[in-house]
Amino acid sequence: MSQRGTSRTQVLIVGGGPVGLALAVELGIRDIRCVVVEQNEPLGPLQAPRSKMINARAMAHMRRWGLAAAIRSAIPLGADYPSNVIFATRLTGAEIARFENAFSTQRGEDDRFPDGAAWLPQYRIEDVLRARASQLPSVSLLLGTRFQSLTQTRHHVEAVVTGAQGDRYIESSYLVAADGARSTVRTLCDIAMAELPNAPASGTNINALIRVPGLAQLISLGPAVIYQVVNAEVSAGMGPFDVDDRWFINAFPQQWQGTADEFDLIGFAQAAIGARTPVEVICRSTWSPRALLAERYADRRVLLAGDACQVRPPTGGYGMNLGIGDAVDIGWKLAATLQGWGGPELLRTYEVERKKVHLRVLREAIENYSFVDAVRNARIKPDDLEAPGVTGEQARARLGELIKQQKDREYHTLGVVLGDRYTDSPIVTKESGVPPLEHYRNYTPSSYPGCLAPHLWLADGSSLYDAFGLGFALVHHAATDDESVEKFVAAAKRQHVPLTILGLASELREDLYPCAFTLIRPDQHVAWRGNKAPEDTDQLLKQVRGDGQEASVSARHAHMQRPRSAV
Repeated sequence: MSQRGTSRTQVLIVGGGPVGLALAVELGIRDIRCVVVEQNEPLGPLQAPRSKMINARAMAHMRRWGLAAAIRSAIPLGADYPSNVIFATRLTGAEIARFENAFSTQRGEDDRFPDGAAWLPQYRIEDVLRARASQLPSVSLLLGTRFQSLTQTRHHVEAVVTGAQGDRYIESSYLVAADGARSTVRTLCDIAMAELPNAPASGTNINALIRVPGLAQLISLGPAVIYQVVNAEVSAGMGPFDVDDRWFINAFPQQWQGTADEFDLIGFAQAAIGARTPVEVICRSTWSPRALLAERYADRRVLLAGDACQVRPPTGGYGMNLGIGDAVDIGWKLAATLQGWGGPELLRTYEVERKKVHLRVLREAIENYSFVDAVRNARIKPDDLEAPGVTGEQARARLGELIKQQKDREYHTLGVVLGDRYTDSPIVTKESGVPPLEHYRNYTPSSYPGCLAPHLWLADGSSLYDAFGLGFALVHHAATDDESVEKFVAAAKRQHVPLTILGLASELREDLYPCAFTLIRPDQHVAWRGNKAPEDTDQLLKQVRGDGQEASVSARHAHMQRPRSAV
């Protein structure tokens, strides 16, 4: 039963990090009332370095939210700073291997995506998202407010939160947990996390933010976003993090156990640099690699997003970006449900679609992290890496070749970043044939149902993605029959489905869009394609909005497999 003084909203978001804020923006631009509860005030540049990169897929969402330019402006190193990753004996030592344009920050002549990745601290990303969310009339931000508990009824969720003014009661139609790997919401819903096979063995690593005056001028290797240090003494990843000589360092001490404060971080950093230059520790923390997946992503009206439902090693930079993808998937489906045009099974497809994506990315992150013993596996004596003359040159060359072979999948990942596909989803139509093969690096755009809609630049210089709108979009070759267009328009009107019609002439390349019609979902994935409207266009729209037979069959099966919640 609701308490006196209860406030009401459509969606309560627990967690105001990048995933929770992304969801707030996604809902806010659709005029869905939502409240974000975040226990911490913004820490700004004093927080420990976490995510440091928005990949090309997440940048497409930033563009859709009108934030691409703001993200570029927030990059402390400058938008044109090269995203190189350099392996070296020390920051002042010899180069072993390098990867240029890691993570595809420089779009160049690659038209497969509208915006390249961006390298910037997570707190700056949060600042941009928070500013956008605060501009949206339907979004309320409650910072410095802790989520305490929840109770579910058939029609809503009742939550207790605590802030400076004491307890508050918030009633919402749905609650989304974006409160991280130690999710309080997930615990209250009695949802367990399962460890993936071949997960990395636990070890204690140090993540820290340090200030090293003049360090950039000491390095002769050239600019990079990450310097991976490999020698007999230390193993570490370092890179410029922000202005004012602030650098991040990930220390990987062998067989070390203890607290962050007990570790000689200054000495370790100086060894990685290769000079006894002054080092100031701003903040530090410990972490251990895990690969975990929630056994289920929902409990009635509660949904899990981001690290609340999947945790992986940081290798590859997938974490925050994966969570932003979760927020988009949840966002459009919640909006459709609350606005009345989403079918009764639409929200159930969130787990169906995202869990497969999560599994693929977690396996990639595990594979990337497994490279920590490259020197030993290559039977290269660590001391030889810094030996003078031919001995050192040969050791570095051998290790460099191994690094190039094995680490390419961590730094050149468009096949993973843009390759999300929902071909098995009940709200995506089935067709004969197969989509392009999945590959970590190679991304082949395809309009096969379930794949990301292929990107194109239009004649006016805008992106095809810019024209999709917030609902479904029907992209068609301009010479196609008007009768099919009219059938889609009429069916959408009957079912109150927002639909944008895009008739394009020469811009719509037939190698990417071979069918006369392609129906695009609100998240820019293909729902259906064909050379004319199906006879029962109404049934097609019912299926893709979660009110069709295939969706119902899949949802019933998922419900049967779902354990009973303790809440």
